Amino acid sequence: MVSSFLAEALLRADHAKHGQTRPCLIMQEVNIQERTVLALSKYSCGNLVLLTTVSCSADESKSMDFERFVPLLGNNVKKAVLDCAKVLSNGEDGHRILIDSVVGAIEKLN
Repeated sequence: MVSSFLAEALLRADHAKHGQTRPCLIMQEVNIQERTVLALSKYSCGNLVLLTTVSCSADESKSMDFERFVPLLGNNVKKAVLDCAKVLSNGEDGHRILIDSVVGAIEKLN
């Protein structure tokens, strides 16, 4: 909900500054350290995150508001949590899931 609130506020500010609606890319980090199938201890060292991304064209951005961002961003987080169940249980596939989330985010930025 906080991400949705911030996304809507940033889109409104961008529209006010530029006088038009522009495409947007929203990225969220999802902490999956304690959400893997074999949960890692909260005392383990390091961070384990997945990046989720949502992109909207300029036309889609016009109609985006808080009520539309909540399910859109929430569904991406739910997918990341489901993906994290595979991280430790699938070995190589788990590694691929983590790397693909970063690679996908970089490709969308380009």
